[in-house]
Amino acid sequence: MNLFKKNLQALKEVDESLAKKLKQIKSNKKYEVFVGNDPANINIIDMEKKEPLYLGQPVEETISSLENLRNKQKYPFLYFFGLGNGILFKLIFETFISLKRVTVFEPELEIIYIVLNLVDLSDYIKEEKLQIIHLQDLNFTKAISIFVKKDSTLYSKLYSLEITTPYYVKKYKNKIIEVNSLMTRAIEHLIFSVGNDTIDSLIGLEHHILNVEKMLETPPFQTFINKAKNSDIAVIVSTGPSLMKQLPLLKEIQNNVSILSVDASFPILYKHGIKPDFVFSLERVEATAGFYENLPKEAFEGVTFLITSIAHKKLLENIKGGNLQINMRPFRYLMYFENDPWGYLGKGMSAANMAFEFAYYAEYEKVVLIGQDLAFGEDGASHAKEHTRGTKDVHKNIQTVTLPAYGGKGEVKSTAIWKAFRNFFEDDISQTKEKMTTYNATEGGARIEGAIEIPFKEFIEKFVDKNKIKKPILFPKPNKKLSKEHKEIFYENLNKMHKKVKEVKEECEATFLEVVGFLEEIEELNRQNRLEEIDFQKGLNILDQIDKIKNHFEDKEFFSLVFEFVRSYIINQELEIAKIQVKNIQNEMDQKVQILEWLYAHKPWLFFLAGGLDA
Repeated sequence: MNLFKKNLQALKEVDESLAKKLKQIKSNKKYEVFVGNDPANINIIDMEKKEPLYLGQPVEETISSLENLRNKQKYPFLYFFGLGNGILFKLIFETFISLKRVTVFEPELEIIYIVLNLVDLSDYIKEEKLQIIHLQDLNFTKAISIFVKKDSTLYSKLYSLEITTPYYVKKYKNKIIEVNSLMTRAIEHLIFSVGNDTIDSLIGLEHHILNVEKMLETPPFQTFINKAKNSDIAVIVSTGPSLMKQLPLLKEIQNNVSILSVDASFPILYKHGIKPDFVFSLERVEATAGFYENLPKEAFEGVTFLITSIAHKKLLENIKGGNLQINMRPFRYLMYFENDPWGYLGKGMSAANMAFEFAYYAEYEKVVLIGQDLAFGEDGASHAKEHTRGTKDVHKNIQTVTLPAYGGKGEVKSTAIWKAFRNFFEDDISQTKEKMTTYNATEGGARIEGAIEIPFKEFIEKFVDKNKIKKPILFPKPNKKLSKEHKEIFYENLNKMHKKVKEVKEECEATFLEVVGFLEEIEELNRQNRLEEIDFQKGLNILDQIDKIKNHFEDKEFFSLVFEFVRSYIINQELEIAKIQVKNIQNEMDQKVQILEWLYAHKPWLFFLAGGLDA
């Protein structure tokens, strides 16, 4: 097997799409290759620009680049713009023993082709230690995926984009800026999604435990979703300021399309004589129950309500009729209970994100968004007129952000939470585009990348057959036998949860007290100018105990059990701890300083973990 085939076979296992593109190249045309007496002395010449990738001797420049990276030799993740001749990456893996993965963004497919013909990178590619991304394939979804593999989220604050050779800066300056911007946005999205309030997760668990018996008495989501689709087109109705202008058109086609309404839109639709097929509720707060108050029983008739199991019990009490299906969000602590037939829906942060997921799982061919502004209106309105909480249901002092406007002209004011909703939409649209086409007929607000912008009237004229009446929804009956089995499974797992949490909590508390005691000893020695008497072996022994606690997270069951409750502060703590971990240790003093920094950093880590487990 020649070198290219060997590399290509490895690439096919991890990125079949890129492997296919490379296989279609028969020879390099845009670039020429020059190899010196040393087989590692490879230069690649851009024949259009008459410029080499390396201005001097490639080997010397590569060694110089490696030396410049020495301060990052303990980084587990590195990011580069440009593959160059590929030699640098072989040297990096041979030299930097802490390295888990290198991600390389290369704008030229032909350069990837040349490198894979000349340098054996197959083992690194196969083991996913080297990730080569053709720039054409990079989007928001891809950027997110880079930071969720191999614990790279925990090291995301260390992200920086290295440039392999000056050639790339000269030719691709704007592309480098775009990559940096996209990667930074992905990091912000992931950290924002983690949140900073464990109380939300604890409230969610409490609500789930209160609602679980009722959930298990509704038809399983996985049974219902296979029969849910009742037309070819799903209209997702949100409550942005642009909604009102679309309602007359929606009313005309309500018998021809499936109407997927967020809970906040439900009372508005009723007032305008429009009956949705499905209504979605995602949030755990009691205020959401208000969307179902003050509506007559007839408003609920013929409507299917899909409610998350972590919703407030008052919300469920306010649903006065129709069909009810309670499902679980894809949180690890809900998956832990093994009631899988009732999961999983709602990985995004809004009811509209939830409705979009539903449309995909139900296999709709087209989905169109209306009222999905994700931005303030020109008059400063946050929501549609007739919204239950008013048109300005956002705190006036909230910090705003700017987003590209619908239609691509100018920008609009938004909020961090709406930006997160938009990020989830863009990620979902990218992942579902092969099977479902997404249109945005909001005609206002922020642009949602990946959605085809189209006036609602034009969408109806093009795609809605007014002679084709949608089918009635076939809502399945609850399965009493399955319900009984899963109630037993739930309570069995709940008891296991209590036992495991108690065990690890006690371990955390004991280690925390040891850390506190040791650090108090150090501070006393410092006050007496006797720091040379610090017992660093004792410190190392305590760090071993901390490592044992961290090893619990390697246990999938424990990880599923507690991650959602502690992730907000654990991940934020780990982001800071990562900076200590990658510091270069030059001598014994550096090592001692690092031991103390680790202990001080893990003091709040242990405190918050024990507190989260106790809660």
